[in-house]
Amino acid sequence: MDEFTMRSGLCFLAFWAAAAAVHAEVPGSIAIRGARVVPVSGPVMDTATVVIRDGLIAEAGPAASIPAGAFVIDGAGLTVYPGLIDAFSSWGIPQPASAATQATARGGPQQAALAALQTGQQQPRSQGPEDRPGTSPWVKAADLVRPSDARLEAARSAGFTTAMTFPRGGLVSGHGAAVNLGGETAGAMVVSPSIGLLLSFTPGGYTGYPNTQMGAIAYFRQLWLDRAHYQLALQAYQANPSGARRPAYDRALESLGGYPRLLLPAPSLVQLERALHLAAELKETPVFYGAVEGYRMAEILKRAGAPVILNVRWPSRPRDADPEQQDSLRTLELRDMAPQSPKILAAAGVRFAISSD
Repeated sequence: MDEFTMRSGLCFLAFWAAAAAVHAEVPGSIAIRGARVVPVSGPVMDTATVVIRDGLIAEAGPAASIPAGAFVIDGAGLTVYPGLIDAFSSWGIPQPASAATQATARGGPQQAALAALQTGQQQPRSQGPEDRPGTSPWVKAADLVRPSDARLEAARSAGFTTAMTFPRGGLVSGHGAAVNLGGETAGAMVVSPSIGLLLSFTPGGYTGYPNTQMGAIAYFRQLWLDRAHYQLALQAYQANPSGARRPAYDRALESLGGYPRLLLPAPSLVQLERALHLAAELKETPVFYGAVEGYRMAEILKRAGAPVILNVRWPSRPRDADPEQQDSLRTLELRDMAPQSPKILAAAGVRFAISSD
């Protein structure tokens, strides 16, 4: 992602390493001396010192001077590198543990709906687009992140220091935020409060319309048309309110804006083509996420000049699969070729990022 985020990641990685070594209040200056340093840009420095002052990198290089009174970590045999960035995540947003949420993870929206009925949780029923089903563009990840999210420690331990975090659920989930995975307060974690608006083609969080992927795409078209009409009606009323009916307040339409890009699902080549057409119709700048068949998408992504987020949870045979079951050729191809996606996309000049959440 952006260089400023990568630099922040390096800062936090060094900070956490120092904090783990000190096991006490972090001093004003910390120096990691004699380590192999992999910078954001430029050649690798085999022996260098990284100086951190007040949580920020003050200096890095073979000739970096260590301030008096700094806590010094012997970096011999260690490597300091920019923190990993997850490009599409929900890290930082504490996860609910309701029966319906657990059922969604196990069996999708249908299982979640059944669990909701069993536990007395009634999902709203949508009769049409005017009900704004699964639509919550006013939700912002920046307002939801908490340092207490139990998943953050595991993410940091794996080398991740920053995540592009999005709220989940419904068709229009809300605004994502660039979030550092460390900080004493939620506000200290947020790097950028609005990095994109997340859309999903999978119905959920309601019953009724739309209940298919094609229905969801049709709903998005209607939603954007409604937004345009709503804005025109407001402008007309504000220009000449005398004798005119004031347009009814619509929270969804009021909130449907202020994002630099639209995130659309593209787990397969067919889904990518649908999402590309939709982005063109909506006149939005797209980023495609959840790409599993990235190795098949290089040509179309290159023509479109669009970036994609690959999920590195590559397809694999389930551990408890029936040993006598014969997988299809398409399934075997997917397992074999999916891990080659970064290499193929890079060779085609397609911009891509990585997600592991």
